[in-house]
Amino acid sequence: MSFTQEKQINVRKCDGCEKQCKLGFNVQKKLRTIPAKSFRSEMTVCDKTVYPTIDGKVINSYYDKNGNNKYTGLTSLGLSEQEYYEFPQSICHTIAEATIDMARKIARLCDNYKQR
Repeated sequence: MSFTQEKQINVRKCDGCEKQCKLGFNVQKKLRTIPAKSFRSEMTVCDKTVYPTIDGKVINSYYDKNGNNKYTGLTSLGLSEQEYYEFPQSICHTIAEATIDMARKIARLCDNYKQR
């Protein structure tokens, strides 16, 4: 049998049990107002936090193999509206990949992982 990925059966999925949960990410945006550097005014910035998801569930935190509680969010702090639109897509893509890799790592700590 030759290599194929036409159906993408094992792409972005956990292989720990028969459910094969989909691995992904979720972006949450939060607007906040900060003092502007000039004109003694304020400006609104957008904080974006990217969380891993497993089977559509956002994973805000998890326990590592040593029992330590770990926060998962990857945050870009205080991008102005202009900076947000000028933010390089390559950086967004890299953050998404890192978050999916984090979801894969967390999935291995699931109670159902490789239980037979």
